[in-house]
Amino acid sequence: MGLLNHFNLSEYPDKSPVFVETGTANGDSLSYAAKYQFDHLYSIEIDPTCACNAAKRFEDDERVMVLCGPSSSVLPKIIYKHKDPIVFWLDAHFP
Repeated sequence: MGLLNHFNLSEYPDKSPVFVETGTANGDSLSYAAKYQFDHLYSIEIDPTCACNAAKRFEDDERVMVLCGPSSSVLPKIIYKHKDPIVFWLDAHFP
């Protein structure tokens, strides 16, 4: 599993107000990204239990949306919704 916190995301929100990750797991990468001023943060998780737990974890942050399903189906819906540049963290894999 990659570690998003090895990257400085402070340079991206001005250039890219949208953050998308694949592979939510327990939501640690999403939590790190949410510390930055992204307007929209999406996380895609194939496992319904992980997706539900992450959605509960971030229910108070209206910028965050946790989506359940395969990345190949969910990613296009996000991409076509936003015209702004997007920061992608593609870390989906089976644990």
